[in-house]
Amino acid sequence: MSTRKFSVVFYILIGLAVFGVFYQLLFNTAELFKYILMTVGFAALLFGIFYFFMKKRNASGFSNQYKKAVKQSKQKYGGSVQDKQTYNAALRKQKKKKLDYKRPRKKASHLRVIDGKKDKKKNRALF
Repeated sequence: MSTRKFSVVFYILIGLAVFGVFYQLLFNTAELFKYILMTVGFAALLFGIFYFFMKKRNASGFSNQYKKAVKQSKQKYGGSVQDKQTYNAALRKQKKKKLDYKRPRKKASHLRVIDGKKDKKKNRALF
């Protein structure tokens, strides 16, 4: 029963909000647009701040993980490891290679087609 009361209250609040928006649109249009622009601007500002901090945190995490992997690889193999620039160059080369069109394969020379009884096939559309 409590969910029923909750849904009724929810619908009443939504109805009042819609009524308020229409009222503002009819009688106080300039203030409504000003309020909408301020809300959108505030949301964009919050999104920008959130995106900026998340991007910084992810970028530093990647470099720390990369450094750790290089260190482990040097310990394991004891030699020089490709640095980040050569690694990126190799990735670019792979992407370019994938974008190239595939060459058609040559037919095997030891295989040939044997003509069978093509004339004796029945046309199923005539049945």
